Amino acid sequence: MPQSEIVGVVSALVYGGALEFAPRRWRLTLASVGLVVAALMYVGFALAEGYGQVLHIVGGAPFVVAAVLARRRPFLLGGAWIAHAIWDGVAMSHGGLFPAWYPFWCGSLDVVFGLYLMVRASAWQDPR
Repeated sequence: MPQSEIVGVVSALVYGGALEFAPRRWRLTLASVGLVVAALMYVGFALAEGYGQVLHIVGGAPFVVAAVLARRRPFLLGGAWIAHAIWDGVAMSHGGLFPAWYPFWCGSLDVVFGLYLMVRASAWQDPR
């Protein structure tokens, strides 16, 4: 699904670019919130299907914890985003809960945005 991956890359660059305009002290918090939303999407898909698959619900929890713990450490937060791409691959292998394009879009967004955070780490670091 190359279209989904291209849209994921563009989405990541738009997200990162938009956060560049946010006040410096809010950038990492907003990037952390994005990771929480990405993790909760799988929970939403599981609930929308009318059943709570434990894999999808419990699997999102580490990313919520990582988003909170790494919210002041852009390099670690970038790594958590990239780890979420691996989770997309695991979730895709179990299939069924989400549209076929979603893991490709989300995985490419995760990797590109994670790398973006790592590259921009010094500029995004809160000076406090």
